[in-house]
Amino acid sequence: MPVTPTIDAVLDRIRAYAVAEKLAPATLARLAGISEVATRGMHSTDWSPRMHSIRALSRLIPPDWQEGDAARATEPKEKGVGVAPRSKSGAAKGERQPRPAPGQVQGQVS
Repeated sequence: MPVTPTIDAVLDRIRAYAVAEKLAPATLARLAGISEVATRGMHSTDWSPRMHSIRALSRLIPPDWQEGDAARATEPKEKGVGVAPRSKSGAAKGERQPRPAPGQVQGQVS
């Protein structure tokens, strides 16, 4: 007979998936098709979502996903592999540089 996980285990799995995939609670809610209010406070032990929300959030998680999968998938296999290329400004690809302070020229270090 299969073991049925407790509600706490299901909520812990949802939290772990969100953290591993770097998904903000609001993003997780949008992906699940539920209200952002449903995931507000999800990292608190007091979080008590409705069953409808739990089901929708659980469907986002691949059945074979295990805590730590995302971290292992993004770890570099060897030195230098998996590191984001940097632009001339030193920013990783897709990373924004902070705006210069008033009176400061872009790239000038104060």
